Amino acid sequence: MTRLAIHGAAGRMGRRLVALAAQDPTLSPVAAIEHAKHPDLGTDAGTLAGCDKLGFALADSLGDTSCDAMIDFSLPEGFR
Repeated sequence: MTRLAIHGAAGRMGRRLVALAAQDPTLSPVAAIEHAKHPDLGTDAGTLAGCDKLGFALADSLGDTSCDAMIDFSLPEGFR
């Protein structure tokens, strides 16, 4: 199972990627990342994506979470 993080997870495409990853049996979404001032920080990533709760919140960094792959759908100024 591939542990997946999504950067830009609160945008339209990011939310869709979170929802699709949650449905794929070969993927395990483990992190949803947005910029530090995003108003939805702390919201469960699944809830934000319109699917079941995933058990991790939208955050401004990976923190201690490890992943095998990251999809970046952020704006250029959001990537650091």
